[in-house]
Amino acid sequence: GDTVAVGDSSITLYAIWQKDYSIDLSDTKVKIANNSGTTTQKYKTELVLTAETFDMPQGTYIEWYYNGAKTGTISNQFSVTCTESCLVSVKAVDPYGNVLLDENGNEISDSEKINVNNGFFQRLIAFFRGLFMGHPVVYQ
Repeated sequence: GDTVAVGDSSITLYAIWQKDYSIDLSDTKVKIANNSGTTTQKYKTELVLTAETFDMPQGTYIEWYYNGAKTGTISNQFSVTCTESCLVSVKAVDPYGNVLLDENGNEISDSEKINVNNGFFQRLIAFFRGLFMGHPVVYQ
């Protein structure tokens, strides 16, 4: 690092160099297949969401988020068992783990709000359904 004198003191400056890369993201898109923005599911339904990607630059990938938290899932499908309302998102990510932004500074992502019918009777029905038939799986 370089040492610079400031008054009676000296300061040592260090720089961390990062590779500057520029990627054209104008056509890059990520969406959840058949996403209507909001869906309502029965209690204990397993909902399988599929991500569709368009013009993803080499080295980039997708990540799924559940209620804003990274799930660690990087495949094109994500499964959630519906017990309470939640928000599921899929985001385009660069090789360093940063969410990609479009030309307006918005994340390249898509989200779906999942509402769950989880009242007393829905839970009771789900209990017996689980005992005799198993819980439904919905592929969206």
